[in-house]
Amino acid sequence: MNKLKIIFLFFAIFYFSTVAVATEFSQQSGDFDYDYIFEQGSVWIDKDIITKKDPSSFISLEFIEEKQIEWWDQRTWKINEEQYENINQKIFFNVFIFRAFFEKSHDILIRVNSEFKTQKKAKKQAEIYAKIYGQMPNFLKEKTKSLTIHKGNFGWLGGNNDVIIYTNLSKAHSEEAMIHELSHVSLDFQFSGSVDKNAWRNAILQDKFYITRYAYDYFFQEDIAETTLWWFATKCKPNTISKKNYDKVIKHLPNRFEYLDNQDYDFYPVVCE
Repeated sequence: MNKLKIIFLFFAIFYFSTVAVATEFSQQSGDFDYDYIFEQGSVWIDKDIITKKDPSSFISLEFIEEKQIEWWDQRTWKINEEQYENINQKIFFNVFIFRAFFEKSHDILIRVNSEFKTQKKAKKQAEIYAKIYGQMPNFLKEKTKSLTIHKGNFGWLGGNNDVIIYTNLSKAHSEEAMIHELSHVSLDFQFSGSVDKNAWRNAILQDKFYITRYAYDYFFQEDIAETTLWWFATKCKPNTISKKNYDKVIKHLPNRFEYLDNQDYDFYPVVCE
C-alpha cells in the first residue's frame, strides 16, 4: 500500500482539528514517547468485532427533503507535499435527507449525497448505515446528530456531531470504523466529548503504551478512538479477538481500560459476553 493511500485511509486524525489544539499536547510530546502494540490501525486488526448478525436498534427511516448543505468532503481536499491545504474548508453539495429512528436512542439525520441520483438509491445507502449505526452501543451515540454519506474509497471521518462515510471503504470493517468515528463524536475531548482530558493523559502516562502505531503517532487526535474499539472488544466481544491480542491489550493498557470501565456506559443494544 503506498504512502498516499495510507494517508487517506487513516485521515480521521485531522478532521476539523486546529493548530492550537494540536499544539497543546505536542509541546509535551516527551511525556508520550513510549511504545505501541499493533502496527496497523485498530479498525483493521480484526474485522468481526461486530458483524451483520449482531442486533441493531434501528427502527425506520423517514424521508424529509432534498436540499443543499454546506459540509466537508475530503475528495475536494488538495494535497501539496503530502499535506492537505484546505482541510477545514466546507463545500456546498446537494443531499437527500432522511430521519432515522432507533429504540432507546434519539433519532438522527442521515444525509446522502445526491450523487446517488435518486431518492430510492439514497434510501438504500441510508438503510445500510442506519442499521450499522443502530448496532453501536448507546454511549457512542450520545452526541451524534447526523451521518453524511458520500461515494469514494476514503477513510471515514468523525467529529462535530457527525460521521462522514465513504461507501467504497472495505465493508468488512464498516462496524469497526463506525465505533472509531463515533468515539471521536461522543467521547473525544477535541469535540467536547465525555472523556476527561487530564484523566486520560494521566492514564497514558501510567500505561506507557499505545494500542497502535496510529495512536502513537497522533496521540492527541487518535488515542481515544483507537483505544475505545479494543476496550469494547475485550469487555463485550472477547471471543471475536485472538487470546494473544486480548492478553496484549489487557496487559499494556490497564489504566485507560480502568478509566473506561468506571464510566458506567450504556451498551444497549450490545449484549456483552
